[in-house]
Amino acid sequence: RFNYYPIEVYNMGSEDIRRVGLPGLLPLLPLTRDGACQRVVEDMIESVEQVEDEVKRKSLLTAGLNFASLAFGKEGDQEWLFRRFHMLDEVLSQTPLSKHIQQIGRDAERREAQQEELARHRQALATIIQGRFPALVDLAEKQAASIDNPEAINLLVINISLAKDAEEARKYLLQTGKKRRKKAE
Repeated sequence: RFNYYPIEVYNMGSEDIRRVGLPGLLPLLPLTRDGACQRVVEDMIESVEQVEDEVKRKSLLTAGLNFASLAFGKEGDQEWLFRRFHMLDEVLSQTPLSKHIQQIGRDAERREAQQEELARHRQALATIIQGRFPALVDLAEKQAASIDNPEAINLLVINISLAKDAEEARKYLLQTGKKRRKKAE
């Protein structure tokens, strides 16, 4: 069981939170009634920088700056916060949360690059099929749309490019479908 009661931070002043004296509450300062201002955020940063435990300090700074970005509504305040965050970036980039966010960004970039590569290979396949084997356009589009591996579709592009005739090209297109079905089983 947890015994707790909600605290409406937005109805409190930043000094009310400070008086409690718990460093773990400092990131909440920007969410207080008077907290959505640069002065309170600077005070929060300065107070958090006094925390001796480095891991805790980094985590508190990350949370505090995230809360500040939610609290700030004016574009100028957001720009100031981004500049201020940039000054702390070297410290904050080493927190587990920042590393996780960075990994999410790298994963998204990798997926986007893979989708772009797939699109290029599909276009190359469509161009080759249209030029050499127009009767296979529908089959090629169907097969290409179901391939989600850039290496597999690249190999198909190469094989279709080297095919001697339409029957050999059809064989390559159909083999691609069979390989996918086997992997799925």
